[in-house]
Amino acid sequence: MTYYNYYDGVDWENTKPGWYEASVNLKHYDSVMEWLHKNIGKYERHTRWHIFDETMKFKFRYEKDCMMFILRWS
Repeated sequence: MTYYNYYDGVDWENTKPGWYEASVNLKHYDSVMEWLHKNIGKYERHTRWHIFDETMKFKFRYEKDCMMFILRWS
């Protein structure tokens, strides 16, 4: 499953530089998605994710969101 903003036509590889990146093991998928929904304001616009093999990779627009994610899921 991938998510990026379809409206601006930008896919994972073409996300503008400056977004913050983090990753987590795929086995936590349900918990991570629930956490995103509860903790990241407008996560549909400020977060992108993509699944590579057994890893979910995330891009966050804001550093504070990325840091909260890393502190919770690392």
